[in-house]
Amino acid sequence: SEGGQISSSNANTLACLAKYESSCGTVNQNYKWNNGSSAYGPFQMTLQGNAQYFNNPICEKAVGATGPLNCQNGFSAGNPISGSTVAATCEQAAANLGCSATAASELYNAKGISQWTSDAHASSQGSCGS
Repeated sequence: SEGGQISSSNANTLACLAKYESSCGTVNQNYKWNNGSSAYGPFQMTLQGNAQYFNNPICEKAVGATGPLNCQNGFSAGNPISGSTVAATCEQAAANLGCSATAASELYNAKGISQWTSDAHASSQGSCGS
């Protein structure tokens, strides 16, 4: 939501996901970063494929932007475009817990737990769905 309100069930799901996706937010960069994956942040959302979920006031405020981040413009084939300020800004936004939690909650509401269970390394994430 625009106000950054996250339901308690979503918060529990996201906390569970962060445990598996980023060691509770201690590892922001995906293991396939710059090798076909733009996944970043505590919930390992792809910045290119899920760019619309980062276009919210919480993420804009996190990086001092005055409009949509349009993360898809900073990536090509899942990789950050070299020297792209858009990619760098989106990495900074995704590293911000408030931004990432808001984006991940919106993605979860729209598409469910499957967004975190399709990766071969995601055997435990399915247990996080509420």
